[in-house]
Amino acid sequence: MKLYLVRHGETECNKKGVYMGSTDVPLNETGIRQGEILREKLKDVRFDKIITSPYSRAYKTAEIIAQENQIEIDNKLTEIDFGVFEGLSYKEISKKYPKEVSFWSKDWINVAPPQGEKFIDFYNRVVEATNTIVSYNKDILIVSHEGPLKVLISSMLKLPIEGFWNFRFNHGCYSVLEIIDNHPVINAINI
Repeated sequence: MKLYLVRHGETECNKKGVYMGSTDVPLNETGIRQGEILREKLKDVRFDKIITSPYSRAYKTAEIIAQENQIEIDNKLTEIDFGVFEGLSYKEISKKYPKEVSFWSKDWINVAPPQGEKFIDFYNRVVEATNTIVSYNKDILIVSHEGPLKVLISSMLKLPIEGFWNFRFNHGCYSVLEIIDNHPVINAINI
């Protein structure tokens, strides 16, 4: 079984460096081009399933790659909800919400941004989606966001929750995780 992990293409919010977990923003021209390049790179790979986050930046990337193949949406693969921090840079939230940022920074696992989602809840929902995906025992293309992909790979490798910080997924790139006898192996990252 192989999991092809794709982070959606670039958006204008990505270029600005703002938090946009649950904000549904479209791909920009670069993001569309990244999807087209991925389609070309993956044209000879046969996927048994294509699963994506419902957010347009991920869904559109999946659609570009998939062409005629059917796409399945999994709401558990959405990015973490940053609440009132959405649309703001770290500098802006530090200025506008200094107390909230301080609490959040000290206990990023259990404290949610105001009106946002706790990391532990986000982590658990992505692990639940990962377990379902692995149960299919098929070659699957997953198009999502950096956060869910980091949870997926770190949980599959049985790292502690802090292992989340040991990975980076670049826009419009794919990585390959192969599962051999229930043992996950990273074959490629950020291609």
